[in-house]
Amino acid sequence: MLRLVFKEAIQSLTSNMQQTILALLGITIGVASVVCMISVGESAKEKTVESIKAMGTDILTGTTERNFSAGRVLDKDILKESDVGKMSRENRFIIASAPRMDSFLPVRSKDNSINLNVFGINGNFNFINKLKIKFGRKITNFDMDKNFCVLGEEVAEQLFGKVSKQLLGKEIYLNRDKFKILGIYQKAKYVTFAENFNESVFIPIKRAEVLFKTKQISSFKAKIQDNYSAEKAKAKLQDFFFNRLQLPVNIQTQEMLIRQAEEQTKTSTNVLIATAAISLIVGGIGVMNLMLVSIKERKREIGIRRSCGANKFHIEVQFLAEALILALIGGIIGVMLGIISSFTVAFYADWKAIIPISSIFLSFTVSLLIGVVFGYFPAKKAANMEIINALRMD
Repeated sequence: MLRLVFKEAIQSLTSNMQQTILALLGITIGVASVVCMISVGESAKEKTVESIKAMGTDILTGTTERNFSAGRVLDKDILKESDVGKMSRENRFIIASAPRMDSFLPVRSKDNSINLNVFGINGNFNFINKLKIKFGRKITNFDMDKNFCVLGEEVAEQLFGKVSKQLLGKEIYLNRDKFKILGIYQKAKYVTFAENFNESVFIPIKRAEVLFKTKQISSFKAKIQDNYSAEKAKAKLQDFFFNRLQLPVNIQTQEMLIRQAEEQTKTSTNVLIATAAISLIVGGIGVMNLMLVSIKERKREIGIRRSCGANKFHIEVQFLAEALILALIGGIIGVMLGIISSFTVAFYADWKAIIPISSIFLSFTVSLLIGVVFGYFPAKKAANMEIINALRMD
């Protein structure tokens, strides 16, 4: 009997291919969206975590909120480069420290002008962040009072069209100030939203203080001795800034940054999944609409079946089977499209595609559930139709 039910359901669906394809389209897009969004979230999380791990576990990051209070801000109330230098001198477990100033400025070459992140750095920045120079040289502590800059590789491409040694010695403008190109960084493999060094310009931190018109640094990184506990170092540095300098500085270990990145990407992924799930609901509405139209067109068929002995259960099962087949086919095609989309996004985003089996199982199961839920009402309506009304000609 079950075989006959599904055979008749397929015949009914194929008799009106245009409506069937439109209903399938909604389910397919919904399933593909869920699979792709989960994959994007997992891949983004993996890349972010790898970028943090690549720095090593012996790095501490310090941040402080910018002071936007009204009136004049005193130097003693902000975190400065000199404070980070004092921290390094008074805590012997620190091997090197790299304060950083951030701003978003117009950067102009002879032919192009774009707004970019500009970082003020010191000579330890390359060492701690493990950046490599492709052409030229890095900024050192001897360059602090000079208008020198180093470009991320993607910035060099945007400003000059191609990256080559010929760019060394050329000049760019940050606002109205002229800076000479010392070097170009090799493209970093791992980047984060806050630290996309490939799309940034780097200048000496002393020149950044003048250009940004502030001495307040945005953050700093400190490399500690290999055999020293990161948690112990964190506690000592927090005590140093709070008790010695009376500054509210937040110190984070790499493990903390990894957990924070995982939580952030998890939240973002959940939002993406919720958005994609709307497509599944829309697909379910499409299935319901197809079933309701089918009932109207097949009133006489329903009446004849009922008059020949078919009970309400048989009619209900028949229409539910059609909804399930739609959800089944849409789910299979959607999973395939979702996998293809995930690999496509990963290819263009330059990360590894991660497609959890759970995402395939979840989206496929939900599509079947939607087929049952949105197919139940039309099936119930068809089953409860009076025989005399079903046989009456419109």
